[in-house]
Amino acid sequence: MSNEEKQSLTNVTLGENVRLAGFINLYGCDVGDNSGIGAFVEVQKNARIGKNVKISSHSFVCEGVSIEDDVFIGHNVSFINDKHPRATANGRPQIEEDWVCIPTLVKKGASIGTSSTILCGVTIGENAIVGAGSVVTEDVPANTVVAGIPARFIRKVDEGSETDRSALKPVPFLDLKAQYQTIKSEIKPAINRVLDNCSYVLGPEVAAFEKEFAAYQDAAFGVAVNSGTSALHLALLSAGIGPGDEVITVPFTFVATVAAIVYTGARPVFVDVDPQTLTMDIDRIEASITSRTKCILPVHIYGQSAEMDPIMEIARRHGLIVIEDACQAHGAEYHGRRVGSIGDMGCFSFYPGKNLGAYGEGGIVTTNDSAHDKNIRMLRDWGAESKYNHILKGYNYRMEGMQGAVLQVKLRHLEKWTEARRSLAALYHKLLAGTGAKIPHELPANRHVYHVYAIRVARRDALQRALAEKGVHTGIHYPVPVHLQPAYADLGYKPGDFPHSEAAANEVLSLPLYAELHTAQLEYVCHNIQEILENGTLG
Repeated sequence: MSNEEKQSLTNVTLGENVRLAGFINLYGCDVGDNSGIGAFVEVQKNARIGKNVKISSHSFVCEGVSIEDDVFIGHNVSFINDKHPRATANGRPQIEEDWVCIPTLVKKGASIGTSSTILCGVTIGENAIVGAGSVVTEDVPANTVVAGIPARFIRKVDEGSETDRSALKPVPFLDLKAQYQTIKSEIKPAINRVLDNCSYVLGPEVAAFEKEFAAYQDAAFGVAVNSGTSALHLALLSAGIGPGDEVITVPFTFVATVAAIVYTGARPVFVDVDPQTLTMDIDRIEASITSRTKCILPVHIYGQSAEMDPIMEIARRHGLIVIEDACQAHGAEYHGRRVGSIGDMGCFSFYPGKNLGAYGEGGIVTTNDSAHDKNIRMLRDWGAESKYNHILKGYNYRMEGMQGAVLQVKLRHLEKWTEARRSLAALYHKLLAGTGAKIPHELPANRHVYHVYAIRVARRDALQRALAEKGVHTGIHYPVPVHLQPAYADLGYKPGDFPHSEAAANEVLSLPLYAELHTAQLEYVCHNIQEILENGTLG
């Protein structure tokens, strides 16, 4: 089928050298000279498109929209021409006469970023820039950059002085309020369902989420619990880990990884991390295996999978269980396989700041083993097989119904959020190249989901202070490896035992990264890092 056969053009006036992709629907509109229309674009009647305009794929230009010359429209941009859209009017399906078309104007030279929504009645001024993912609710002045939901002023176009950049401050490390605004209309009905059915603990919302998340991670089963720590604890118990056993893991992780091992009565045995990926160094595992070793617990740190094939091969050769700590790695992949489905069990956290975060605490264990699924379901609910019939010594680790409802909503957006994170991480890579900061290393066969974007610099604490003075909020994940934490001094490790973990703890600095982070904010972060490192202004 030719491109022409894939195009629906009715009563369209086309200028010279207009480029039209396939699967488009244009009717009753005008398109000026040298303009381009991408695939899966619809342009409705009475819309006017000027010269040298580029409209990228999957965008919707409705009736009443006028686009002047030299305008760029990104992918999946939607224009709205009705203030109060309804399906019905006066008890019958709405017809054209029931609504008023409110015109919108995009002036010469403006640019509108991917996945933006332009509400009716606004004017986007000459050479203005609308950041990706924005919702424009009011006029955008000429020569300004706006972004956000709703779109707000960021800076003037092409003005890069410190005075202009100050408008970007502060740059938060995480902005859950911005995320909530994008899904607010979905969250409230979900919470109301829980209030209406009064299933406050476990219940249908949790059960539905378990199935959806397990499928998302390519696992047969998912058992929702009240935290990622509980997920790790119960996975270890289901694997039969207990007093006298040893579990191999890494010291460069959040303390919960190790705490869960200690909860079972087993002993954590550390191996150092690979200096590039900061995941478990596979060449150090076998030297740490003893007759008491029962389990290998790799950590998919920052959202990147550990090297699972060699780990699984070592484990199978020695008859060991593998439990994946995937608490930071929702949707991460290793050689095309989702983490949490590769080992015997995978453990995830839904702490609010995670890539998939609850509105409170939450966690889940994924597995392809029905016996583990059955055991963990009992262990999370006081060891009960049925009400008041307690088979195991269990715990009160149940997920709340409200969290199950919220997580169902957020899971539907996770892929979009993950791709946004990956795109922003790629921009960080580009802008930080040559600054002296060491950027994260992503293995070629991995899909890194960038829960944390951690650079490494020699004078980390000084850089963090200097960035704070510029209004850039950062984090450190993690400043002290677990083997040097006072709480775990009884394990007998000392400084120097794990040099790569200790070096990372002294150097890593986590930069702002979340789907709602504006490109201009990221550029501001990178500009300040470059300026601070190049000018030698670290105090």
